[in-house]
Amino acid sequence: MNNPWLHLPHAAPFILPEDTDSVAKFNERCHPDKKIHTELPPEPYAGRRDAPIVLLMRRPGYHPDDETYMLKDAAFAASMERTRAFEKQEYPFYHLNGKYPENPGFHYWNKRLKEPIQEVGLHACAQNFLLLQLYPYKTNAYIKEVLPSFSFTKEILYEAMQRKAIIIHMVGASEWNQHVPELKDYKCFTCKSKINPTISPENIEPKEEYEQILDAIKKNIPA
Repeated sequence: MNNPWLHLPHAAPFILPEDTDSVAKFNERCHPDKKIHTELPPEPYAGRRDAPIVLLMRRPGYHPDDETYMLKDAAFAASMERTRAFEKQEYPFYHLNGKYPENPGFHYWNKRLKEPIQEVGLHACAQNFLLLQLYPYKTNAYIKEVLPSFSFTKEILYEAMQRKAIIIHMVGASEWNQHVPELKDYKCFTCKSKINPTISPENIEPKEEYEQILDAIKKNIPA
């Protein structure tokens, strides 16, 4: 299918037409602190479409400083847009770009990927991890539903399964299996801790699976 995120509005509210009704209904009934932040661009995925390692998460969380980078920093916003289009760039997983060390996303993912980053560096990790979200819009609410736009995310995941990518359940494994039943028959890796889902020898068992993750990165380190 065609990439629907190419048609995301360039100004708020940042919502795809096919998702508008569902998002509006959610915001009408939820507590203000848990609303979907349509003033910020959604993050359905981050990274190269053909990356060898795929991370599965529930939704991108909201931080008050997100606006500083996602709206006010033209270069960062452009990187997000290029990633949504899967255009080639140095840091397709834009939260791993060391030019933005105060970005809340950098703090979050630098902790989650600390061990691989120490081993191979930010650039290699930004090129070799693909993050997929069940729910693309930024919120701190616990959301299980998927939206019409999730059909494209499923297509990306099916491609990863076909090329035998390493797929890692960070959080939300049961929800991912519910919405993508084919995952149940796929050899997925799993983070032991759902509270602190890190890619590390202590959190990926057996340890051999962590070594497979590192090997996959090292085989694809960019020049």
